[in-house]
Amino acid sequence: MSGIAPNFVHSYDACHLQVTVANMAELGVQDYAMIHDSFAVHACDTQTLASVLRESFIAIYSGDTLGNLMLELEQQLPPEVFAELPAPPAMGTLDINCVRDSEYFFA
Repeated sequence: MSGIAPNFVHSYDACHLQVTVANMAELGVQDYAMIHDSFAVHACDTQTLASVLRESFIAIYSGDTLGNLMLELEQQLPPEVFAELPAPPAMGTLDINCVRDSEYFFA
């Protein structure tokens, strides 16, 4: 049980990396250096990376991420096990689109 939180976060980090690389490749960028959630490209591609990182992040997290997880768990777990899970916290007021304006979004 203690592994679900970090595994869930790491899976979304991996998704962000994959979506970013796919979107960068569509723009013609083919050289990357990445470790987990740290991204690097040639200096001439840094502005493209900065933009694609933000847009990919917004696309991934625009929905109800924890609500979707609960729906998946409900489909996969026996009803008596699912009934014991706490409800996810209420959605806050963060506008995910604000990451477009974040000066220090990713490394």
